[in-house]
Amino acid sequence: MHQDHNVPWHALATHFSVQPTHHLPEQPLDLSPRNLPTQQKTFIYFAKCLATTIRNFAATERQKYPDTFPSEDGPNNVEPSADNSHHGEKHEREKMEKPEADQDKNEKDERDVKDLLFTKAFAQGCNDTYKTLQRDWGESVIPERACRLQHWIDQACYIPSPDPVYERDLADFLKKPRYDTGNLDLADIVKILIIQNQMEPLLRMANNPKTPLFGLYCLGWGHSFGWSRLSEYALMAYIAFNVLAESPALLQPTAPKHGPGHQSQQNEQGDCTKGQARYCDLPFYKRLVRHLTSSCDGDAQTVIHHDFLHEHGAHDPKRYGLCLRPDVFDDMHRMKEYLKICFACLYRSEMLARECGHPIEWEKEILFSMSFMNVAPTWEQEN
Repeated sequence: MHQDHNVPWHALATHFSVQPTHHLPEQPLDLSPRNLPTQQKTFIYFAKCLATTIRNFAATERQKYPDTFPSEDGPNNVEPSADNSHHGEKHEREKMEKPEADQDKNEKDERDVKDLLFTKAFAQGCNDTYKTLQRDWGESVIPERACRLQHWIDQACYIPSPDPVYERDLADFLKKPRYDTGNLDLADIVKILIIQNQMEPLLRMANNPKTPLFGLYCLGWGHSFGWSRLSEYALMAYIAFNVLAESPALLQPTAPKHGPGHQSQQNEQGDCTKGQARYCDLPFYKRLVRHLTSSCDGDAQTVIHHDFLHEHGAHDPKRYGLCLRPDVFDDMHRMKEYLKICFACLYRSEMLARECGHPIEWEKEILFSMSFMNVAPTWEQEN
């Protein structure tokens, strides 16, 4: 399926089949590993290939943006070239000749431009698109103040950590800004910017010492709601639907239920009926849809999955916990676009994390994401 020239989807899919799960044999049939002798080796190889593909795309994507970004005080270590020296002298003379009021206005306009991360129109467009993410207190997902860099700087707090490593030099540590769980709204904005491919303002903040963007990556209190969730959800969906696409038997229609009364009951519960694909009724698929669309603190990672699954009728946001299951593969063009968006979220997240100085350990993330398919491969066993 997607990126199959780089990722061995077929090799991965051949190691799964529909059978009783090894730890819950009394439960319904589910997608489970076949426990072939080559299983661990294949899983490790798959993880390496997908991780390499993500990193390569991230590196290519990074080349589309400037090598350096202006800080709050101006460009980073950019010296005027010899060709521009005369232009610079002329600019200084013109500046001295202008009235003081005009100079003040121009300086203010210049500061405003530097402070602007993205336009209010873009923020409003996101608020209109993602109305379901409106805060409990009625605030939009991207408030107007979040368009400006100064807001992100102001939100970074300066508090000591209980980590004893910093106790030796607390004074220095207090100078370092950090985000905490009170900045859930900023983490959600980061997710939206990644989805919308607004990477330049994120790269700009990643290079600004006053906006420790990676501090929003693993926010949580018992459960995570940092921007790591965007890549986690996208990775889970990306693997699942590509594996299904490489499993023709699971895409075949199921046999009809016997008896009109029984079929009616199954419909009420959202189960498969005549003509629906076999994968629709697998427990792993039900778990997948519920997980991708479930609500918790900070839901921006779910929007691409809400859009895709709800459009296909596979999810009803008003009936939480109920997995409706028409065939999401009936429109392959839409499926390919969905997988493309999921993959883009992966390499954009890698690009941003790398810019923050913390590249993602994709091999481990990939193997962990496969746990919803009743398998628990580990990276350490082979490395």
